[in-house]
Amino acid sequence: MLALSGLLLVAFLTTVDAQAFSVARTTTMTGLGPTQVTYDKVLANVDGVFDEATSTFTSPVSGTYYFSFSAGLEPGKGSRLSMTRQAQEGVEVRNEDRNTDGQSVSSRGLFHYVQQGIAFTIVAALDEDHTVQGDPFTYQTNWNGFRYEDLADTFLAFSVAMSENQTTSANPLIYDTEVLNVGIDGPVFNMSSGIFTCQWPGVYFFHLSAGARPQREIRVNVTRNFPDEQIGSLIRTSRSHVGVDTLSRTLLVSLQTGDEVHVVNDLGSELYSTTGYHTSFTGFLYSLASQPDGIAFMAYRTESWESPVSESPILFDEVTVLKTSGFNVSTSIYTTGLPGSFFFSLSAGAAAFKPVSLVLRHNGAVAMQLESRSTVHNGIDTLSRDIVLDLANGDMLWVEADGGTALFSDIGMQTSWLGFRLRDPGTPDS
Repeated sequence: MLALSGLLLVAFLTTVDAQAFSVARTTTMTGLGPTQVTYDKVLANVDGVFDEATSTFTSPVSGTYYFSFSAGLEPGKGSRLSMTRQAQEGVEVRNEDRNTDGQSVSSRGLFHYVQQGIAFTIVAALDEDHTVQGDPFTYQTNWNGFRYEDLADTFLAFSVAMSENQTTSANPLIYDTEVLNVGIDGPVFNMSSGIFTCQWPGVYFFHLSAGARPQREIRVNVTRNFPDEQIGSLIRTSRSHVGVDTLSRTLLVSLQTGDEVHVVNDLGSELYSTTGYHTSFTGFLYSLASQPDGIAFMAYRTESWESPVSESPILFDEVTVLKTSGFNVSTSIYTTGLPGSFFFSLSAGAAAFKPVSLVLRHNGAVAMQLESRSTVHNGIDTLSRDIVLDLANGDMLWVEADGGTALFSDIGMQTSWLGFRLRDPGTPDS
């Protein structure tokens, strides 16, 4: 995997317009051996950057890209997806836990620097114990991508990972692989100390993934100016999982110059990782504080909650980033004030022995579902999903929960919702 002064980076680009895509699979895949995942539902495909006939992304121009992909899980089955580069195995999302009694999902995201003409596909390892769940309603198996150059006039980005299991309780976590690490005043992530230092004030996006070992608890926290402030956690207290798994979540944070962001292994647990980079940390500057452009928000719940009836709207009672007038803090409904392609991400803490089924509604229709129907987990768990949507002016989005959904959330913001607009550099937002 190509390193660019340190970071894990991926995106789609051409020379003028913002580039983005989101695709999903609507039927379940079974079989034997490595098999390319084909995506038959297109949710967004700006300028046709994703080849729908071959389910392949080929970079038309060299650039920096962010990808996220997810694997839908059938009850009692595992799943293993790899994003391949020129037919070579790369970053993985993996779930080997077959002690489940309902559908679920595993996901992760990453950054990558991509040379012109490089082709990417998603490949599944299929056998009697590994499938890829798909359906025409929840889009649990999907693949998203956008070009970072379309977001920021000021380029600050990093992506780091572990290439083997992490067995020490070092805090901050020290990552051994630098995939991308670019800033105005030199690299923004210190590989020796495990610290990201903010060079310019603004809104920053972070993606955190952790490989979970069988029957092990983990709590990995993202902190600002450690130990002052926890800004998000990735948690699993359940010990019923019998196979390795990839956990992930996203964050939007407002930072000031000099702020330091660390990843802390709070329980000192062994973290699983291989050259598939199951344990990784990625971040980038979305918008400078001094510039009025950019549409972004992140809201989260401060307390746990259980849905009393089906299709209950979820209220997110705290906001960490609000760079838009479109997000109503009273109703947790987002209304677009400017058309374009938008990136959204849902994270959910799942309470013990309870299902989770969250629906992102777009003008009332299902845009995405974050679902874990299994009820055998004997502790808290974390799951997440991303999507890219094309929105028109005045479109409305909100998050609902199916009846029986039980969410866990505390100061670690395990249950959260964030979104931001993908745009051309210099294009004003509102």
